[in-house]
Amino acid sequence: RAPPCDSTQCVLPDCFCSEDGTLIPGDLPAKDVPQMITITFDDAINNNNIELYKEIFNGKRKNPNGCDIKATFFVS
Repeated sequence: RAPPCDSTQCVLPDCFCSEDGTLIPGDLPAKDVPQMITITFDDAINNNNIELYKEIFNGKRKNPNGCDIKATFFVS
């Protein structure tokens, strides 16, 4: 278990304490903070499943600002 966060030692931009994980740094309104979503796949990306990825990132899914959703793939 990690030790409790000490807000006198843990300061932005290198560190931020949130007891329950819901506090937003800098008192920004929630509507102005981007949401990051992590999706993991434990299999290879290949010709057998590439259509699934094309379907997910088909240009039809949009962010509230109208931009396409984006993704970064890390493969080995």
